[in-house]
Amino acid sequence: MCQPANVNSPDQVVISGDKAAVERAAELAKHRGAKRAVLLPVMAVLAIPFSLSAGKRGAIAGVAVAVGIAVVYSVVSRLFEAMGNLSQLPPALAAWSPDLIFAFFGGYLILKVPT
Repeated sequence: MCQPANVNSPDQVVISGDKAAVERAAELAKHRGAKRAVLLPVMAVLAIPFSLSAGKRGAIAGVAVAVGIAVVYSVVSRLFEAMGNLSQLPPALAAWSPDLIFAFFGGYLILKVPT
């Protein structure tokens, strides 16, 4: 199942949901004339370091951290959306900033995981 997560403009809609549903929606969008559909695995990048260290803290702590990250991501995403809607940021920057911030943060955390 997937659903709209954000409507950045009439020509740009962000959807979220399970991977198979999002991939199917992207195919349908392309079939109906969308110029492109991009899958952004931001949460996967953030989940890797926590899943690698979950054994040290336990499953409940891992789930709590994952929920916390999802809430923070949602807040940051809505903040940038509001800034884009108020013309404080260009629409493309407002749309991509949360994903880029969390992707870089996730990459940093991956590099910090002890091996």
